[in-house]
Amino acid sequence: MRRREKLFWLCAGAALIVLFLSIIPSHYEICEVAEKTKEKDCASYQVAQFLLIKIPQFLDVHNWLITALFAGLVTLFTWRLWQATNELRVSTDKLWDAGERQLAHGTKTAERQLRAYIFAHPAMLTVKLRHATGSIGKFTVRYETKNWGQTPAYRIRNAAFIRKLPSPLPDDFAIVPPIWKDQRNVSLGPGQSMFSDCSESYSLTKGEGYYIIGLIEYFDTFGHEKRTTKFCYTVDVEAFVAANAGGTSPGGSDVAFGIAQQHNEAD
Repeated sequence: MRRREKLFWLCAGAALIVLFLSIIPSHYEICEVAEKTKEKDCASYQVAQFLLIKIPQFLDVHNWLITALFAGLVTLFTWRLWQATNELRVSTDKLWDAGERQLAHGTKTAERQLRAYIFAHPAMLTVKLRHATGSIGKFTVRYETKNWGQTPAYRIRNAAFIRKLPSPLPDDFAIVPPIWKDQRNVSLGPGQSMFSDCSESYSLTKGEGYYIIGLIEYFDTFGHEKRTTKFCYTVDVEAFVAANAGGTSPGGSDVAFGIAQQHNEAD
C-alpha cells in the first residue's frame, strides 16, 4: 500500500470516529456554580460536544502530562532514529565489504587472464655416434621456453640439466632442481620463445633412464610475486637412434619425449 493510500484511510477512519461520536444520542451535563447564589447551572451536551469541552479542560489542568508524553515521544523517536542509523551503518559496511571483495575478485580474475605464463618443453634431440663402434656417444636436448600469456614476463631465469634416474620414477622420488649457473635474466613478450641446450654423455644401465629437468623463475607484468615453473621430461635416446638410423649425427624433433609424473608444476 502506498503512502498516499495510508494517509487517506487514516483520515477517513478519524472522520468516521468523529461522526460516530456525534450521532450518539446520549447526553452529558456540564454544570457551573454561580458565585452569588451558589446554585448549579447545568447544560446538556452530546458525547462529541462533551468531549470537545472536557478534554481541553483536562489537558489544561494536567499540562505536565502533555509535556511528559511529548518528551517520551521525542525519546522514542530519537532511539528509533539511532537504531535506524546504526542499521544503515551496518548495511553500508556490509555493502562496502561486498564491493571490496568483488573488486578484489575482479582484479584477481583479470590478472589470471592477462598475466604471463612461462612453460618449457623439449623441442629437439641431437645424438653423436662414435665412429669406431657406432654406439651412442653424446646427446643434446634443445628445449623451448615460451611465454603463453597475454603480457610480458620479466627477469626470467632459466636452468636445466640432464640426469640419469630410475625408470620409471617411484611416486615418492624427490627430484632436486638445478642450481643457477648463469645469473643473467631476460624478458619475453607474449608469444615469444627462447631456446636452450643441455648435453650429456650416454651411459645407461638397466633400470635407468635419462630425464631433462628444469626450473624457471620470472615476474609477470603485475609484479606482485615471483612465479615458478618446474618441468621434467623423459628422453628415450635409444628409440630415437633406432628411428633415425643411417646417419652419424641424427637429429630432429620426432623423438617421443615423455612427461614425468614428478617436478611438473607451475604457479
